[in-house]
Amino acid sequence: MRGGLHGWRLVLVTILCLLATIFMGAVFVLTQSRGGYIGLAVTLPLLILIALPRRWRWYSLIALVVLAILLGLLVASRWEAVRTWVAGSDLAADPALSLNSLEGRLEVWSRAIYGIQDFPFTGMGMNAFRKVVPVLYPLFLVSPDVDIGHAHNEFLQAALDLGIPGLIAFIAIYIITFWMLADIWKATRHPPLNTAKSPKGDHWSLNTEHWSLITRSLTLGLGGGLLAHMLYGLTDAVALGAKPGLLFWMLLGLIAGLYEQTRARESLAA
Repeated sequence: MRGGLHGWRLVLVTILCLLATIFMGAVFVLTQSRGGYIGLAVTLPLLILIALPRRWRWYSLIALVVLAILLGLLVASRWEAVRTWVAGSDLAADPALSLNSLEGRLEVWSRAIYGIQDFPFTGMGMNAFRKVVPVLYPLFLVSPDVDIGHAHNEFLQAALDLGIPGLIAFIAIYIITFWMLADIWKATRHPPLNTAKSPKGDHWSLNTEHWSLITRSLTLGLGGGLLAHMLYGLTDAVALGAKPGLLFWMLLGLIAGLYEQTRARESLAA
């Protein structure tokens, strides 16, 4: 009965995960975020290569190379349409929509660099870019009626909000977080088996492989999410003070919690 219950739970969790994936995938497609698409296109193959056993990685790498070649041929055959979609050239002529074009983004990025040059140490302050740009750095391609909430690059936005010292701290957060993920991955490659000091005794040893699988899966998911967010942040941004930015800090908190749990398990097994 217990095994059957466990089996039903596994099926239920699998179905819920599939439904959640389909729902989030549909929402992701509807966002029409080119930065998000690029983040997914880079992150997903990388996660597949890392997750697969070593003996399968070369076959997967060859398959990805072949797929990339075929995709390149397809892009070359429809280059004008692809260039228009990527650059948003069809939007550049409309002042209300030009911010979504590559030309509009380049202009906003140039104004952000001007702002960093003028406020290098303290920054403009949180959420001040939208107020300062029309006064000090007026735009020509983007309509003045458009509210530019951020610099459409999270690293430029961090420097605008907090200055160059804040940008250094923001980059350090990324570096430390990726280092924690790498350390977790290394620790779960050869999980601790010594349970002499563990209050759970032999039960821990029996669950070590299961724990390692779950932890590595979480590491891939959290690390992939962080990498995709960073790539997305090169062409767009969620301002540090914005309410949706809470999700980014929650992601960092989950990674830090997983790291602490892994370190605690290692210390008990030592």
